[in-house]
Amino acid sequence: METGELDLFSFAAQHQRPQRQLNRAELNRLALAFLCSRRPFAAAVNVPVCGRRLTVSCAGFWRASGGRRRRVTAAAIVVMYDRPEECFAECSGHEAHLKRIAELQRRREAMEAEIRRKEPHLAETDDLFSDFRTYDYRRSSNREYHKLRHELAQEARILGQGGRLARIIEANAADLCYLAIPAGLIPSDAVLPTWGVVELMPDRSFRVVREAEPQIGVTPEARTALALNIAGSAAADVRFAAGIDAARSGEIRMRRPPRRRGRL
Repeated sequence: METGELDLFSFAAQHQRPQRQLNRAELNRLALAFLCSRRPFAAAVNVPVCGRRLTVSCAGFWRASGGRRRRVTAAAIVVMYDRPEECFAECSGHEAHLKRIAELQRRREAMEAEIRRKEPHLAETDDLFSDFRTYDYRRSSNREYHKLRHELAQEARILGQGGRLARIIEANAADLCYLAIPAGLIPSDAVLPTWGVVELMPDRSFRVVREAEPQIGVTPEARTALALNIAGSAAADVRFAAGIDAARSGEIRMRRPPRRRGRL
């Protein structure tokens, strides 16, 4: 009887236990973990952006390092979606747009491979390993490539037109906007072009797929208002964690604080 060699990698792949999918509460915690990794001065969850009808999963802000009046210098928000229909609820015929985006993505990948071959000077020089080298495709001289990127951005704008993400931008309060989604939920190119995309992994890690671009038109007044909303949301969480209920009338009630069930 012939015996073959034991392939440990194949054996492990066949017998490894499937990873449990994270629920919505765990995904929200992971989105907050991503925001905290950027080390904001303060952060909170369930933060209103403009009025109570537009609330984001979490938000944070940064302050100036010196001076008596340490003004708010930047603010960031994170929206977490865990269902595809949340992303395109207000766009009719989004399947056709997603199909078009997938086609454009394939063309872009082919063009980027050609750019890497013909324009090696676009490679980042501080990368340690050439296999993982990054390229600044925005400086490419390939006009067709830039035209394709523009078309991808247009498709994403159509998908997001009138939606929640677009209304957040119109509030002019957050300098950086991120969409946090379970890995593989939607293609990153289907998200509004200035938004960053963060994938939330089943092993409770996160991966930045696309960095956010600074939003244009953010006003100091709206940014400060967002910072105040962050402070208000954080205060509500502190009261809850301490077992204190404050009624609108000003009456304070004490109760047993909730048990801590885990850490991020």
